[in-house]
Amino acid sequence: MSRFLFIHGAWHGAWAWSDYSHAFRRGSSHPMTEKVDIDYDRFAHIPKVYVECKKDHALTLDAQRLMAAKYKCLHVALDTDHSPFLSTPKELVEILLHAD
Repeated sequence: MSRFLFIHGAWHGAWAWSDYSHAFRRGSSHPMTEKVDIDYDRFAHIPKVYVECKKDHALTLDAQRLMAAKYKCLHVALDTDHSPFLSTPKELVEILLHAD
């Protein structure tokens, strides 16, 4: 049986993931469906960066842009998939290190 991971931009090959496939599990939908209480006065003072992933197949660009606007994040775009920490880690680090 083949296993496929939801990381279409991470071109490491199946061999790179075979030892770790046991650690990948279906994620909970609770963060997307359950109500979370946030103190928006305090939350507003926390610096936030939203990295738009242009090749994301899980979230549309419109949905990403809506989230970035809703939470008043510094909004930057990266030509990557849903998992930039795996597919474009150097570019992601540069964005986060230089975000003001």
